[in-house]
Amino acid sequence: MAADEPRAGAPQTVPPRRPFGRIDSVQLPKPPMWLQFVLSFGIAAILIVLLVRWVDTRGPNAQSIARVTNPKAIAAENQIARTLARQEQAPHLVPILASQTPRSAARAAVLAFQENQIAHDLNSAEGPIRSAYCNSAGGSPSRLVFQCDVITGGADEPVRWPFDAVATPASRTVAYCPVVYSAIAGIYVPVSPRCR
Repeated sequence: MAADEPRAGAPQTVPPRRPFGRIDSVQLPKPPMWLQFVLSFGIAAILIVLLVRWVDTRGPNAQSIARVTNPKAIAAENQIARTLARQEQAPHLVPILASQTPRSAARAAVLAFQENQIAHDLNSAEGPIRSAYCNSAGGSPSRLVFQCDVITGGADEPVRWPFDAVATPASRTVAYCPVVYSAIAGIYVPVSPRCR
């Protein structure tokens, strides 16, 4: 009997099977601990930088951020803001009624303007109107200058709407202009000379 042949009645040994897909790998020596830290933190830093760059270029506000940093876009937005402020500050001319003084005519004019703004939901004007007044701001007897305010909103959050007005007693007219502050910081548009 040959040495390689199993004996009769003896259990046969079968070599262990490898699980499907498993490949025996060669064991490499572990790198030193400091190298493990450097590699893991280096990979994490690279992933964070890539994520930040991806969000900056493809995020929801990428185009609006690009417009803010573009000098030509900033100049165009500033020009639009100045144009809108000029249009909103355009002078309005109303007659002084026989029963009115120049001050009461200016007050009635700005009050009517603000009531119209609230009634038509313009310029974020909210009611109710709490008060309206006009104070003398100089001028001459032939050209009376007033600074007027209309106060709207609730008691907890009043909103002041300023106006400049000029009454001309000889022509029995009041010219008034809403004073508009631009939403863009640093943009100032002076009120029309007819109202100052």
